Amino acid sequence: MQLALYSLLAFTPILTAFLLLVVANRPATQAMPVTYLVTVIIALLLWKVPFIQVAASTVVGLIVTLEILYIVFGAILLLNTLQESGAISKIRQGLLGISSDRRIQVILIAWLFGNFIEGASGFGTPAVICVPLLVAIGFPPMAAVLALLLTQGTASPFGAVGTPIFIGINSGLEGAEAVEQEVARLGSNFSDYLNLIGAKTAIIQGVIGMFIPLLLVITLNAYFGKRKSWKDSLSVAKFAIFAGLAFVIPYALTAILLGPAFPSLFGGLVGLAIVIPAAKRGFLAPKEIWDFPDRTQWPTTWMGTASYEISNTPVKMTALHAWLPYVLLGLFLVLSRTRYLPLMSGFKRSRFAFLIFLEQMLLWRQSRFFFQRPSFSWWCASLTFCIT
Repeated sequence: MQLALYSLLAFTPILTAFLLLVVANRPATQAMPVTYLVTVIIALLLWKVPFIQVAASTVVGLIVTLEILYIVFGAILLLNTLQESGAISKIRQGLLGISSDRRIQVILIAWLFGNFIEGASGFGTPAVICVPLLVAIGFPPMAAVLALLLTQGTASPFGAVGTPIFIGINSGLEGAEAVEQEVARLGSNFSDYLNLIGAKTAIIQGVIGMFIPLLLVITLNAYFGKRKSWKDSLSVAKFAIFAGLAFVIPYALTAILLGPAFPSLFGGLVGLAIVIPAAKRGFLAPKEIWDFPDRTQWPTTWMGTASYEISNTPVKMTALHAWLPYVLLGLFLVLSRTRYLPLMSGFKRSRFAFLIFLEQMLLWRQSRFFFQRPSFSWWCASLTFCIT
């Protein structure tokens, strides 16, 4: 009984947020402060957490919020740079040149390119990059958001270069007696044990992920098609499964052979290299081109408050030049996260430790210098693109 009560208390903040956001339909600006107050009251009065520790955790939360805003700012900076330069228009023309079928476009952008970005930077950045890109080339905002939500489950267990494994699982399992006994039974060490967890995770996710592109196109046809029939997905089913395999095979092999750092990144990269030429040649592609209804027929539930209008004015820019920021983004992200490269070691030497005044006598918070943040890579990509 006591355990059930404690479990309910621990779940109360999550339940509060759910009731306010989903049931009461309150905006996050109202729901989350209330959730925070409920959490603080429970921590202080029921869990007897010291006030200084609650205050310190609050400051840590604010810092994490700033880090997320920093990431979002970099992504929006890059997107606006591409928009104002006309590169988005060129990218749109290029994607339409690969295939005019919206189902193939969403597989390329949300499934393959999105998983590549998730593997490189994590923290929800695929949504920040790919959703505006999909909207910009003519997708309804609701369809763009739904596409990213459906496709990111396969890549997210490895997050930003294995962060969920190396930090999340590592901190949760390291030092546990049962884990040490299992590692000893296997005759291994904890590092290899983490790699084993990553490999098994990739195999399980890979089996499911093989069918995610098919689920994606079924959803598009059923909810956003002119006839709203899932049967329209049958014509693209072979291509969807082909795209799923093009990602999950290198994804799983990377996890097994190289560890949890690069499965999503390499899976997306290899997948793009395989699927784009295949799509250009019409390999397994449907004969009938599928598109959304005319924009004037879109219901209001498909629309968002933001829009990305693309000019049809011809742009004097090559496709390579237009895609260069994303190429640079991937390059900078990989270089800044590869521990054996000189660039990474230089960034690591740039780490600094700072004391949060409310955490005095509790802990020192060591943070990586901003060069290692995904947003810095976006800044570099935007700046380089402007110069070129």
